[in-house]
Amino acid sequence: MKSNVIRHRMAVYERVTYQNGFGREIPPDLEFVKIYFDQKGCGHLTEKFYNEQSRSGWKNARGGKVRNWKEAASEWIFYNR
Repeated sequence: MKSNVIRHRMAVYERVTYQNGFGREIPPDLEFVKIYFDQKGCGHLTEKFYNEQSRSGWKNARGGKVRNWKEAASEWIFYNR
């Protein structure tokens, strides 16, 4: 009985943790990035952001890996609008 509960909790955790579109999947699906940029009113900058990040290997300015692409996109939009 206990192992079934543990399996269920792990399945729920995996669904919550690995859902697409919340910003933690690196690299993100381009469609999610397009939607995010459209919501911010910067749909024309989507390809430029995605290509720059892809070229850099999804690394931040300090060389560490990007952990949340939405945070990176928000900052990028602020400086490139």
